[in-house]
Amino acid sequence: MAEPIRVTIKDDTGQQEVSIGTGSADKQAQTSIKNKQVKANERNTQIAAAGVFVAMQSANYVTSNIGKWTGRQSVQTNINNAKKVVGYGAALAANVWMGLAVIAVDGATTIADYMYDRKWEQIRSSQAKARNGDLGGYRR
Repeated sequence: MAEPIRVTIKDDTGQQEVSIGTGSADKQAQTSIKNKQVKANERNTQIAAAGVFVAMQSANYVTSNIGKWTGRQSVQTNINNAKKVVGYGAALAANVWMGLAVIAVDGATTIADYMYDRKWEQIRSSQAKARNGDLGGYRR
C-alpha cells in the first residue's frame, strides 16, 4: 500500500498540511487488491471444504463396510458404536446443550427401535406357538 505524499506549507498564519496521492485511483487499487485477497481466501476455503468432504466420505465408506469385508458383524457393530461415541464427543465439544440434545434424541430413537423390534418378535413367537398347537395365537 503506497503511503500518501505529505506536503507542509508554512506561511504567516501557521502551517497547513496537504496530502497528495490519496485520490480515488489509489482507493480503487486498494479495494481491488482486497477483493482479490478475499476471492483467493474463499477459493482456498472451498478447496479445503471439498477435501474434508472427500476424506469424510472415504472414512465413512471404509468404516461402514469393514463388517462386510471381514465377514464379522461383531466387528462392524463395534466400529459403529465407536463412531457413535466419537460423534457424541464432537457434538458435546461443539456445543454442550446441542450435544446433550443429540444424545437424548439418539437414545429415544434407539429405545423406539428396540420396542418395535420387540413387538414383532413377540408376534412371531405367538404365531409360531399357534402353528405348533400351543395356546392362542396372535390376535389383533
